[in-house]
Amino acid sequence: MRIAVVGATGHTGRMVVRLLRRSHAVVACARRRGPLERLRAEASDVQTLCLFEATPDGAAEMIASRRVDVVVQCAPLRAPLAARLARGCAARGVHYLDVTAEAAVASAVYEMADVPGRQRGVIVSCGLGPVGGVLGTTLASLVAGRGHAVELTYVATGFATAAGSRSSALRILLARRPCVPRRVDFPPPFWPGMALRVPFADAWLLERFHGVASARTRAAVTGGSFTGEPERARDERVPFGIVARAHAHGTQTDEVAITGTAPYDLTAQLVALGIACIVARPQGAAAGFMAPSILMSPARVVDHLADSPLLRWFRATSSAVAA
Repeated sequence: MRIAVVGATGHTGRMVVRLLRRSHAVVACARRRGPLERLRAEASDVQTLCLFEATPDGAAEMIASRRVDVVVQCAPLRAPLAARLARGCAARGVHYLDVTAEAAVASAVYEMADVPGRQRGVIVSCGLGPVGGVLGTTLASLVAGRGHAVELTYVATGFATAAGSRSSALRILLARRPCVPRRVDFPPPFWPGMALRVPFADAWLLERFHGVASARTRAAVTGGSFTGEPERARDERVPFGIVARAHAHGTQTDEVAITGTAPYDLTAQLVALGIACIVARPQGAAAGFMAPSILMSPARVVDHLADSPLLRWFRATSSAVAA
């Protein structure tokens, strides 16, 4: 397939380009020409497209003119811009995958791009990254059914983040409602910590597409900081974790957890899996906006990542919840 990566010169975008170019034709898209030229020097088989001063609709037109099949959106676009880009791609018959963890972005993309996606028979999906997206919804799907209450908690020991990730994290924190931190028992190698409620995309996706009664997401940092540009070696050393808990009223609480390293590598792997699922879609299959855990079934995600050295899985069931 022919894949356009928007935000290709950022840290996440470079990781996605590096992996996808092994099996697809890649068009690297960014606003600045200099970084694009440096990327082209490193990977001569990658085509480049400068989107300097292009509007979202103009960018969609420029990308579609390259006859791409899928757009992978890795730039930290605000919700209105991401939604317009997604709508423009879908209206032109181009699949759209976004790695965002922001609920506001996922909701806006759904509102603007679902109908044109259905009309043109293409997939639109948000939350392809491991944090605030597909791993959270996958874990929740393993323990929760319709009518369950779900709580997802993320923890990290302060892995360094890219500039785009920091922009998105700041918007997520500013969008959250005031709340009291909650103590969470994280799996090894973490320890109990205090987690704040944050509006990640996976909570919105679970409520909107999986029929859970309620979904909440929290995040904690147990040490270090979120400053500085990620270095791959450091990114691979520093762990993160996700804990999913689910229960219906008066029933026991089911829990599943995952710990891992290298979240940017995982993002690239999950994007590649999403594209593989698009390729495998039968003709006439459902189209439009799709949660990543529907595009990529939880069983397929687990199977794809089961042998990954970057992840470790835990499963436990707690005592009954008081009625």
